[in-house]
Amino acid sequence: MAQPSTLRFWTGDEQGRLKALTCSQKEGTWGVTVRTVPTVGSSKGVQKMSLLRQEDGEDLLAVARAEGGISLLHPSYVAEDGEPSATSLQETKEDRLRPGSHFVGLSVRDSGVYSCTSSGHLRLTPLPSSPSGSSETALGALPTRLRAMRLSPSGKTLAYGGDEVSASVWSVERAFAGKAEPAAEGNGNGEGGGRKRKNRELFPGEIWRARNEPNDTLDLRVPVHITALAYLSEDTLLTGNDDGSLRMYDTRAGRRPAGHWRGTFGAAVRAVEPGMAEHQVFAGDAAGTLGSIDTRTGRCMYTYRGLTSALTALAPAPQLLASVGRDRTFRLCSAPGPQEDARANQNLRGRGEVLVREWMPSVPGALVFAGFGEGAEGVKEGGEGEEGEGAEEEEEVWEGMEEIGSDDEPGRRRKRPRT
Repeated sequence: MAQPSTLRFWTGDEQGRLKALTCSQKEGTWGVTVRTVPTVGSSKGVQKMSLLRQEDGEDLLAVARAEGGISLLHPSYVAEDGEPSATSLQETKEDRLRPGSHFVGLSVRDSGVYSCTSSGHLRLTPLPSSPSGSSETALGALPTRLRAMRLSPSGKTLAYGGDEVSASVWSVERAFAGKAEPAAEGNGNGEGGGRKRKNRELFPGEIWRARNEPNDTLDLRVPVHITALAYLSEDTLLTGNDDGSLRMYDTRAGRRPAGHWRGTFGAAVRAVEPGMAEHQVFAGDAAGTLGSIDTRTGRCMYTYRGLTSALTALAPAPQLLASVGRDRTFRLCSAPGPQEDARANQNLRGRGEVLVREWMPSVPGALVFAGFGEGAEGVKEGGEGEEGEGAEEEEEVWEGMEEIGSDDEPGRRRKRPRT
């Protein structure tokens, strides 16, 4: 299958900026252009994004920000001045957000915008002029200390995991039928008195929970630290863990992992996403390792070179993969799928390569694939080119920083010399 010639992405960063990225291929060379969209609503840091693509082109983009604001936007790529834009359709606020908490899940569907915080506060905000006729926000509560929450492909169930919180699946309908505040600092693992009895008891709305790992060789309990999670299908979950391992669960078959894979990642897994090809999943860790995994065997097919920091978000596209990380770099990579013979899908050097990269002035925290489109004007081949918007934003960053030294007066600001 030939690679598409033009792709679109949206990203949001720690400074609250939304950016539209267009990646175009011309004569075998990839280029990327970045356009900053004027601030809509809050300007706080972006933590999560979700895009609902619609056949009529009226896409919906949900953005969750650090102070608890959730924006629903209509993104547009075609404007009179040629610049992308985002029109605000709805602004809501998660007023239950606790100090130190953050968003761990966000999904926009036809039924509304689903959001979840690390302190377990679940919210469903109906879309404007919702066909269901309901205009009331629904609130729910999950366990605390969450690190990840995802909605299933059908939207009928949700899954979560976290620090001492085992992977769990809930009915979405029943999750919003209970109380709106977490009952206690419970972890969903049944720790404490009557542990075995409690571990067999599910919360109201909970329909499945992973079993705790067996004790280690010293007969010590293995801690649960889920750092990333994704649905591979309606009944299959993949979790990334703090020890760098991946666990795959078939919720129909039982509570133990159908696959437990170690060795590829040496640090905590930060992001996992199913690929566009069957049996393919991508995962990235806190040390900059990004790899493609064959879910039939759990083996790493290939990894990408040149990544230097933790991955913050992944966005698969047909035959391609986009990523952003704490090194402030957007990368578009080739992403060939697994071969039919699973035994041949191991250590396939050179199969995955970085096609184009673009440095960004601030750390991107979220990234979504927005489909295909026409090429954009001013695309820079290979991610390089004359100083433009990125350089101007870089100047803004340095101007807003205070350099402290023994010879500096209080409050004195200096630009960092450009090299």
